[in-house]
Parts: sequence; C-alpha cells; structure tokens
Amino acid sequence: MGFSNTQEGQLVVQGDKYRLNYENEELWVSDGKTEYIGTKEEDHSQILYFCAGQNEEAMLDFTQFLTFYGKDHKLVGKQGNTFQLESTGETIYVEAFIETDGKSISQIKLVDDMNGTYTFKLAGFSTNTSGTDFTINENDYREKIDERRGCN
Repeated sequence: MGFSNTQEGQLVVQGDKYRLNYENEELWVSDGKTEYIGTKEEDHSQILYFCAGQNEEAMLDFTQFLTFYGKDHKLVGKQGNTFQLESTGETIYVEAFIETDGKSISQIKLVDDMNGTYTFKLAGFSTNTSGTDFTINENDYREKIDERRGCN
C-alpha cells in the first residue's frame, strides 16, 4: 500500500505460550488458552482477545515460529542461503522466504495475497525463559474487544 512500518521486539516462546513485545506499544501474549493483543497509542488503548490458535491478526503461530515451515509447505526455489516456500495449507501469507546464516535461521519474510511483506530478523537466541510472564494486565487497556466465539 506504499508505506513501511518497522518495529523491533522480543519474542519469548515456552511450549504453547508466547510473549511478543513490540517497543512497549504493542504486546502479543498467549497463555496457552487465550491469545491477547494489547496496543497503547496516544489517543487510546485496547486489548483484543482470541481463542488459542485462532488469532486472525497473526501472520503465523508464534509458538511454532522456527518450525512452522516443516509441514504444509513446499519448496519452490532456493537462491544462496534463502529458501522460497509456498503454503499448501491455510495461511494468511502466500509465500515464505527463510534465510539462514549457514547454521540457523536469520530472517523470515512472509508475503500476503496483497503483496504486503512481513520481515522478521532474528538475533540473540537464548533458551532461558525463566522469569517471563505469559500474562497481560487487562487494567492497562481501556477498550476491550472479545473475539472468542466458539473456542474449542
């Protein structure tokens, strides 16, 4: 659509839980049962609630961030250390590009059906998740939007 939005954040994954914090303005959290997106802007703040695994705002399941391409994808090309994949399942994106540094994933780029691109650059891996809080303080947000209809 002719604009660019760059955000830095930190993703912590532990089993079926995740916490993704974008520059203290946007917080994505899953406690394994409910997914939350909290946004704080100058003029308003809101929190959205989703059934686990049914967050329509997410490009992919963050609990499977480094393994999502292992199923329901086919390899359509490789150039250098970049692998081009197409989804064979239901996804928001139509193409995925996985770049490696030779040992591990360094970048994931997803392209949606309107040619929007979402690039995730990866750095600073750690296996220590102790002390991570997989909850969200609902009192920090004025508007609450509940999208949890028919959760399984």
